[in-house]
Amino acid sequence: MKKLLLLSLIYFFVLAPVLSQKKRSKSKQKTYVGQTPGARPNKKDNFLNTQWWMGMRIGTTLTEAVSTASYSVLSPIDYPDEFNNKVYDQYNNPGLTAGLEFVFFIKGFNIGFAPNYRQHVFTYRSNALWSNPENATQKTEVNYEHVVDMEYIDLPLSIKYEFEVKDFRPFVMVGGYYSTLMDATKEYTISGVDQSTGGQVPIQSETHTIGATDLFIKSSLGIMAGVGTFYNAGNVRIQFEASYRLGMHNITNANNRYTDNRLAGLGDAMDDLKMNSININLGILLPLKFLSKNYRATE
Repeated sequence: MKKLLLLSLIYFFVLAPVLSQKKRSKSKQKTYVGQTPGARPNKKDNFLNTQWWMGMRIGTTLTEAVSTASYSVLSPIDYPDEFNNKVYDQYNNPGLTAGLEFVFFIKGFNIGFAPNYRQHVFTYRSNALWSNPENATQKTEVNYEHVVDMEYIDLPLSIKYEFEVKDFRPFVMVGGYYSTLMDATKEYTISGVDQSTGGQVPIQSETHTIGATDLFIKSSLGIMAGVGTFYNAGNVRIQFEASYRLGMHNITNANNRYTDNRLAGLGDAMDDLKMNSININLGILLPLKFLSKNYRATE
């Protein structure tokens, strides 16, 4: 009896899996994303039609700060208001993005949540001019360049639809995001020329950095759209994505617009701003479940 039991256990745990593996290896099978090898699964089988992915992403963001209303500490008396307007440089200061990504796949759709660190950097310029109305050669011009560096915890939610092209799977994406501000700094540089005495005396360039978190509200909300592609390398998915983000509201804290005495001394006050950006990301995704006994998760 003991010998019969021992032989049964040997067959069940050793011989049966080996014979079964040999049978599977003899047939050439094609595996679809979310499917077992050999045949398309029953549409009712939700397990085989879905997949969970988790991974990391890193990239860069180029920011556009759009002024919707201009403000200044200075009130013009004998010159137009437009003289106090700031000039914003667009998409010329790269920022860093890095974080995690969680994706649920079902029949070509990828529903993704990607909490990440996001840095937005933008630059604007302003100037001040004094001139002697009786002698136009006597004047003083001061130029200010401001670099604003903002750091957010970003919580985007997206839906991507992918198209199968062999190992490459191009996709289109739409979604929205909510971000919360962690920190902000403002660096300003002063330069110019003093001609008040008739000669040209350059104003020595000075750079100062101050905390600017209180100048902005904590939240940032917007929508996004983009394109990209997945590349299946075994069980790993490599992802490339380019997207555009559109800010939906003013990010400036109107209550603290004039509270910083250092900026007020420069005649500077934050405009009402909306923040848009171009984003480029590269990511790697790993499956959280395997869909076949040979440990494959993708085609």
